[in-house]
Amino acid sequence: MYPNNSTTPTHCINQTLQTPPFLADSESQIPQSLSSSEDLSRICGTSLFQRCKIGQSPIKTDAYQSFYNWLGRLFSCPGIETALDSSATIASEPFNPDSEAYDIQHSIMWKQLLGPNQTQFTKHSGNLTFGIAPGPKEPSLEEVNWVLRPIVEHLKVLWDPGLHLSQTHMYPKGRMIFAAILPFFVDLPALRHALGFAAPTANCMCSYCLLEKSQINNLDPQTWPLRNLSDHKHWATQSQDALNNNSKLKILQEHGVRYSVMLELPYWDVIKYHVVDAMHNLLLGMLKWHCQRFWCVSDIADEENPKGISATEFMDLLADAAAPLKGLHSNNFTEAETETNEDSGVSLNRLEFCSNESIDDTFSPHLEDGGWGGQILGKASFGRLKADEWRNLFTIQLPLTLAVYWSTGGPSAHSLFRNFAHLVSSVNIALKRSLTSELVRKYRYHNLEYLKSFLILFPEVTLAPNHHMSIHLSDCLEKFGPSRAWWSFSMERLMGRILKASHNNRL
Repeated sequence: MYPNNSTTPTHCINQTLQTPPFLADSESQIPQSLSSSEDLSRICGTSLFQRCKIGQSPIKTDAYQSFYNWLGRLFSCPGIETALDSSATIASEPFNPDSEAYDIQHSIMWKQLLGPNQTQFTKHSGNLTFGIAPGPKEPSLEEVNWVLRPIVEHLKVLWDPGLHLSQTHMYPKGRMIFAAILPFFVDLPALRHALGFAAPTANCMCSYCLLEKSQINNLDPQTWPLRNLSDHKHWATQSQDALNNNSKLKILQEHGVRYSVMLELPYWDVIKYHVVDAMHNLLLGMLKWHCQRFWCVSDIADEENPKGISATEFMDLLADAAAPLKGLHSNNFTEAETETNEDSGVSLNRLEFCSNESIDDTFSPHLEDGGWGGQILGKASFGRLKADEWRNLFTIQLPLTLAVYWSTGGPSAHSLFRNFAHLVSSVNIALKRSLTSELVRKYRYHNLEYLKSFLILFPEVTLAPNHHMSIHLSDCLEKFGPSRAWWSFSMERLMGRILKASHNNRL
């Protein structure tokens, strides 16, 4: 990446590797047709400009603003420094594992971040939290480090020695400010892309542990070999220094690591400080997967080779369960129906859902129309549900309707509903506005029970990487507090506004 000024060379002078066109999409095998002499590093030499009517123009531009200038404008706004002082007051309180966390400032990772002088970094006023979301168009594997480089260089200075602002709203004579990036949250493919991990479809599918994809049905976290920072940095450096693409690809295959410029931040732990985004993992991942793959609510004409149980089998289960609705508001379960054991499932009148609302919340007297999805499920021609619509479907609509359909459907229907109840309960807990250690424990319980019962109910369907990452999500909740403090709804809305803005093809 070069500045667009008179000193810019006409051709790229960076040293690079000769990359065959198929290599970027191949992470499953090492190409055997390349000899080492063909793959050695060389000066790129690619032209940086193209001819146009007025002379020449850059082939591709990357627009970004100076982080320093942005901070200067931010600290000139009234109220910003007061808000940051309030955040520092919360952060200065000792961490209490038994207390309720309402925001990321209450989390253990926030309170235990140490500065260059080995004192608590976040107890001083003037701290900001920044999330990085590459977009709106995904850069290539080679480009992503160049895109991240400017912000990383600024963050190095803001960590140590810091930046002096000549004037702020509260300090006309100027002040020193410091900044750091803590949680890194994007969707799963973008996270692996930006931080230098293998793709979720690779054999090394996880960015927290070294469990191989062939062992994805292993639901015992105690048996998973965890990644550690020293080994990760070692193999990332080996990948950066590799003389050919075959060597880089071999490291990626065996260790799931490639080099990322984020590793240059002296305080940042690439393993501890990235999180599983609840919006993508739970709402657009597990809920959508459960509906389309487990229940097969999809149109055969719209999707080839649908996985999971057959739609006919699922509809037969619904038909068997849809008995006349007698005594809907009374407890008419017989003693045999209310008995619970491993074979017969559980009675629906004994199931309880975990809500993501507290008992003190004020409820609307009726559901507004905006809370209901307008699409026809399973029909691609009617569009896709958004994340919030998947949440409304699974936490509001389906608990009301499936309880009726499956209430007298026998052991099979009861087991399906119990599996569904564990899923909804885990989602409700993960999306709560506040968290305690007990709630995190309940999330782990419901999530694991959902996955275990799924493997029994749908033995022919393999778990997906999202299911594995949902187990690691509990660690993120424990370290960073409520997911609402670091989920990507706000970033997605911002990206949507940028994509829809009129920019005359200048961005």
